[in-house]
Parts: sequence; C-alpha cells; structure tokens
Amino acid sequence: MNNIPHKVTRVCWNSNHWNAPSGLTGKSKSTNSFENQTGFGFEEWNFDFSKVIDGYLYGYVPAAGADRIHKVKVHPMFNLSFYTIHNDKQTNQRYWIGTIYNVEFVSAEKSIEIYEIYRKNKWLQERLNQLKQLDINYQNYVDLFPKNFFNIRYKLKDMQLLENPIPFEHTDPAVSSNYYNFLNFILLPKTTVLNTKPSTQTEHFYRNGYTIEASNFYKLHSIVHNKLIEELNIEFPNSQIQSEFLLENRTRIDIKVHTNTQQHIFYEIKIARNLRDVLRQSLGQLLEYAFTFGKQNIQKLVIVSTFDIKESQYAQERTFLIFLQEQFQIPICYKYIEVYDTLKKPA
Repeated sequence: MNNIPHKVTRVCWNSNHWNAPSGLTGKSKSTNSFENQTGFGFEEWNFDFSKVIDGYLYGYVPAAGADRIHKVKVHPMFNLSFYTIHNDKQTNQRYWIGTIYNVEFVSAEKSIEIYEIYRKNKWLQERLNQLKQLDINYQNYVDLFPKNFFNIRYKLKDMQLLENPIPFEHTDPAVSSNYYNFLNFILLPKTTVLNTKPSTQTEHFYRNGYTIEASNFYKLHSIVHNKLIEELNIEFPNSQIQSEFLLENRTRIDIKVHTNTQQHIFYEIKIARNLRDVLRQSLGQLLEYAFTFGKQNIQKLVIVSTFDIKESQYAQERTFLIFLQEQFQIPICYKYIEVYDTLKKPA
C-alpha cells in the first residue's frame, strides 16, 4: 500500500450512491449545517463516474471547505475514506462508504476552470435540474462562487467504494467524531447488524439510486467500449473484431476478437464501484460465454474495467486471478482502460 497520509471524513447522507442529490431525508438536523439550510450538499455528486476531465473526477468534501491553500501545502496527495450518518427520529446510524486513493486538493483557480467546463458541457445545468426536481431552492447553488464548487480530485482507477455502505456503531474507534473534519485513519469499522428487517436496512441505498447510477455507468461503459475497440484495432490489425457478438443462447459478448491464428478472445466490460465487484460480476459471464461458444480454440477471457490492477491496493485481486489461472487453468486475465475525459464532443 502507498505510504501517503490516510484520512477519514464525513459526507452528508445520500440515497443515490452520491451520484445525484436525494433530498432532505436523512440529512443533518442541525439548523447551522449547510445541508439542513439548503436541502443538499455539494458532495452528493462525488461518485458520478461519468464526468471525467483530463483523467480526473472532481468532487467536494465539507472538511476541506473553501480554505485549502494550507492543506495543499501540507498534504498534496492522500488517501481518503468516507462515512456518513443517516439522521432520523430513532437513530443516527453511521455507514462506512469506502476509500479513494491518491486524492488531491484542488485550488480555487482550478475549481473555477472546472466549473466553466461543467457549464459549457451542460453538466452544471444537469445538477440544477436535479435540484429543481427535489423542490430545492437551487438559487443557493447558483449563488455559490465557482471557486468553491470543487476542492478535491481523484481518478477512476483509485476508487474503491463498497457495493452498499456498511453500518457501524457510533462507539466504533474507527471514527471518533461526528464533525465534518479530517480524522486520521486508524482501522476499518466493525460491521453492525441492524435491529430492523433486511429490507429496511438496505432501502436507503436502493430505489432511485440504482437507476441514476446505472445511467452513469452506462455512459462510462460506452466510452470504455469505444476506447477498447481503438486499442484492439492497433493490437490485432489483421483480425476480426466484433462488438455485441450474439451467441446461440441470445446473450452477447461485449467484444470478440477472432485472431489471424484462428484463436478467439472474449472481452467483458464492467463498470462498478470497486475492482472486486468487477471481477465477481464478469467472471461468471465470461465462463458462460465460453461454455455456450463451445469451441476449444478460446485463447483468453478478458475482464475490462477502469481500475488499474497493478496498483498496490489491488494485491488481493491480482492474487485471485493468478489463483484461477494456476489452480483451475482458466485463461482469465484483466485489461485496464484509462479514461481521460467524458466530455461531449462537438457535433
């Protein structure tokens, strides 16, 4: 694991997987808090994977605020774990969200630059529309100076978010404060079994959240697909490359390459919150494709995503693939696609 500082911080409650604002429900009850006064927090868009600029996603954490000049000098790069609190009448339940590695603070000047790109690309209007749908006074959003829109940035390859945030006790030593500040990472919290029905435990993270996130994942999937095609055309100049290859059971392989040596390579593109979920979701599909295809000349089964498996934080995932290769002789491998930007191209 890298040796840069590892911090923990709180973000406001959100039931859309922090892809879009989810309204006042579950937000802080403190009348002094920004989220209580406005009905939203700027961090509610932090995990929208579909908005990449020059290789980075741009986000916001209340702990950094607008004054980050000193912070930039002290910690130019750090790992950042997130937790949230669901505020209701019965309990203020804490949830652990996950970690982003190699986070950087963003200067006020950079925030203004990215704000302008958002405006030109109509991403700013998209945010305003989402707030309007929630009957939130979005003028509060417009009036905030562009220099304060973003204060952190990070890359897709470094995001390791849990499939669903896990509950933990308020007494857990992993988090020693309720405030929107930076804490030093000590350890992961212990999972708590909530004293409620299973459907109630998870309902905060379902509903519209999956629909919004799925839409953003689909946008990124298309960009990864197109970039993969470009790379394969260079790697296999004399081979047949087919998208959405239809199998007999009516399922489709994202991309199939028929090489000039009469070998077949299957590529499954998967967008998820973390690399482990990518591997879990892709492996079964690729094995089914190979079984249905039914021929012996399958050279490789390739999982494709936006996480760089060579990074130190993915040691277990690398070991897992090696285990499958050596123990079960499965020709499984992984391909990393780096996304530089998802900006709309001029017509």
